[in-house]
Amino acid sequence: MSILLGAAAPLSPVQILWVNMVVAITLSLAIAFEPLEESTMKRPPRPANVPLLSRYYIFRVTFVSIIIGGGSLWINYMLGDFDYSTEKLQTITLNAIVMAQLFHLYNCRTELAPAFNRHFFDNKIAFLVSALLIALQLFITYVPFMHTLFGTAPLTWEDWIYPVAFGAVVFIIVEIEKAISRRVIGNRNIH
Repeated sequence: MSILLGAAAPLSPVQILWVNMVVAITLSLAIAFEPLEESTMKRPPRPANVPLLSRYYIFRVTFVSIIIGGGSLWINYMLGDFDYSTEKLQTITLNAIVMAQLFHLYNCRTELAPAFNRHFFDNKIAFLVSALLIALQLFITYVPFMHTLFGTAPLTWEDWIYPVAFGAVVFIIVEIEKAISRRVIGNRNIH
């Protein structure tokens, strides 16, 4: 998107590789340990001729991708007007993308039900993996040899407002979308 807009790339290729690696290893592991939702066994099997990704799932993937991609580009563009070094700006953007995906993990634990429900604490692995992902982000942000390898820079506590707030905004927007979808389509058309 940054190329289409004629802007500088918000992350370097090695930073994009970092995001893909840490998110794939941690967050997908958390989802793998998620217990089945109560209504799962009450649903009829998906017919063999029905695509694996329904229109609703394609919408959700596209919707969240636009929010995270567009939002992280906006943060990068907005902060570009401040007196940040390229490394610091990229580190904020990198952490914003990871925090958005971390917060989105908690949206994904249920298809349409609210994230905060009586089963919120059932998957202990999700919380362990979240802590691991945060530790990895602190590692790439504050360990000097990681700065050399990945072109990152240390952040102040104030700089963390952007990634954490962005993650919270993604979480809230997706929860609103889920609430609307529950009312409009229910469970009948998502599979």
